[in-house]
Amino acid sequence: MAEAPPAEIPPEVFESMCKYNEELNEAGILLDAQGLRPTSVDSYRLKYATDSPPEVIPGPFNVSTETHICGWWIVETKDAEEALDWAKKIPMQGGEIVVRRVGCVEELGDGFTKQLRERQTKLRVQMAKRVLELAERDNRSS
Repeated sequence: MAEAPPAEIPPEVFESMCKYNEELNEAGILLDAQGLRPTSVDSYRLKYATDSPPEVIPGPFNVSTETHICGWWIVETKDAEEALDWAKKIPMQGGEIVVRRVGCVEELGDGFTKQLRERQTKLRVQMAKRVLELAERDNRSS
């Protein structure tokens, strides 16, 4: 069964998620939070093989039989226990949340050279600027 078109989402759902995001932000741990569109809208899977170009498979996907995400939060907590405590507060009526740790540069080993670290830092600064520009654009259009 393919994913159904999105139903009208009640304002209360947006309000509760917005409140939760504000709580994460006030705690000083929220780094990013975004939602994803349904798999029936601009969604693709790519399968890679060493001897051919990637195979592109358009959605919608059967989300009733597989694990999927509809959004994410990136938070910086002192440990996994704190991340789990916050995850337990997500205002969801049903579904599933996966909690994973973002890898850090220190864990990449010697192959991730000083030059690569500098390039990565430069990219992160550029991405942060782009996020600010997008937020300003969104504010102007609303």
